[in-house]
Amino acid sequence: MEAILEVCRGKRIAFLENGTSLDDECSALAKLFVEAKIKFDCIFDIEKKGFVDVLTQCRNVDVIIYQTTWLYPVSKELKKAFMSIKEIEFKKSFIEIYVNEPTFDSKPEKIIHDMYILNNYRLEIEKWEFHKLREDKSYQELLQGIA
Repeated sequence: MEAILEVCRGKRIAFLENGTSLDDECSALAKLFVEAKIKFDCIFDIEKKGFVDVLTQCRNVDVIIYQTTWLYPVSKELKKAFMSIKEIEFKKSFIEIYVNEPTFDSKPEKIIHDMYILNNYRLEIEKWEFHKLREDKSYQELLQGIA
């Protein structure tokens, strides 16, 4: 899990959560951050807060971590807004913790953000897989070690 710690060290981090507390996998990652003395914030109830409020809270964040699959209405709006950003000074790193299928199979073309997948299909956090998405290779190719 050192790779994810390196991506996040020294950055302003926010977990996005639809509920009132961090879900299991996000909670496990937050615990890892606490142990590594990496500070983070949580933006809870994003559906209730709404698009403008959440987008405003994310303005000064470098790394956004989420477990949702962008199914909620506000999540769809946020995804559209974030993916439309073209100014490099607003570049973010997105880390998706997914259970079934990731939101993106590869990094979409012309997206300025760094996009990562944290695969937690194994229960032990030490065995979670962390991959940076690329435009030229699918996530499945990354898993299979096709460079």
